[in-house]
Amino acid sequence: MTELKPCPFCGCDVSFYRDKSGWNKVLGNHGDICPLQGSNLLTWSEKEDAPIIEKWNTRTSPWISVKEQLPPAGNACVFYRPLADKSGDRVIAVKTATKDNKNCWKDTVPDGDEPCNPSDGCCHVTHWMIVEPPKECSK
Repeated sequence: MTELKPCPFCGCDVSFYRDKSGWNKVLGNHGDICPLQGSNLLTWSEKEDAPIIEKWNTRTSPWISVKEQLPPAGNACVFYRPLADKSGDRVIAVKTATKDNKNCWKDTVPDGDEPCNPSDGCCHVTHWMIVEPPKECSK
């Protein structure tokens, strides 16, 4: 069986499980600040394990880590802030991107991380994606 790549967000090891009824699961011990924490990838197929493993290993995430790139100022973005609930905020928020001012509530920054606030009022941001306008519907 092909080996599964680790979680793209927290780096935890994951494993594949297939039950007798055809449900395939990718299970992981995701960290507390991982967007996949508390969830598992689940699909059903009659006989094959390979498609779910291939999908997991070749997936592309729309989320961009702030360690890789900050969002361009002026764009509407979805921000993931794993510890935002400690300051009474939502973990996922849509905000306008600004220059990173590094002003964050202390409780919202994991130990060892640099504060990152590239928006108009977000607690420590770890991942973001630009909000794309809806595509035209064809009739």
